Amino acid sequence: MSNEIKYTFTPAFARAVVDLLGAACRPDPEFPAADVFSLYYDTPARDLLEEKRNSDYLKTKIRCRWYGAVRGTTMERAVFLEAKRKEGAARDKARVLLPLDGATLWNTPLTDPLLCRLPEHLAEAGIPFPRPIFPMFILRYTRHRFIDPATGARIAVDTGIHVPRANPAFIARHNPTPLPVAVLEVKGSLREMPRSLHAVSTFHFRRDTFSKYLACHDMLFCSTGIPGGYTCFAPAAPPRDHA
Repeated sequence: MSNEIKYTFTPAFARAVVDLLGAACRPDPEFPAADVFSLYYDTPARDLLEEKRNSDYLKTKIRCRWYGAVRGTTMERAVFLEAKRKEGAARDKARVLLPLDGATLWNTPLTDPLLCRLPEHLAEAGIPFPRPIFPMFILRYTRHRFIDPATGARIAVDTGIHVPRANPAFIARHNPTPLPVAVLEVKGSLREMPRSLHAVSTFHFRRDTFSKYLACHDMLFCSTGIPGGYTCFAPAAPPRDHA
């Protein structure tokens, strides 16, 4: 298992942070910049989401992930089904290559039985997961990746985090408006920000256990206070006319 450290900061500083990292670090040789697509799965009661909300020591994420052009329409062919498990700050990820491409997944309705059956590929690989689980929504963001030359740590800056598509069987709306936050992630054996990143520490970073899935879910919903109970939350909706 490796460690994952997250920092959140104001999106207005994202361009400057990316430029400073480009001067201090090496670009990732495979994906220096790309849009990331993640289709998240959960139980109807949102059990996996509640693990994160309740800060459970053991957490699980099930998602399909693929990549595309930055703010474009071209998508990579490879789609991976991932089971990501965290034990405290340590993390472990297993993944399976799926027999469909990114464009096909993107254009398939989230209510389609094909997508509901995809997690069974984890079972075939001997990877356990909770049942039943269903597609909830697709999350999209732009990621810039770097390698810290001193420690080999992998560094990512994520911006434009939003929900372009949601499963209407569970979520009544999507929201293309990005979250008002950007994220810097450091993955490796470190437990603190690498020294080579001190140049970006002039910006206000907040060390956080930030979850994109949780934040985007709560942008769309608010809890009713009952386990598994959520009501649609639409702050951008116009006021209703009661006349």
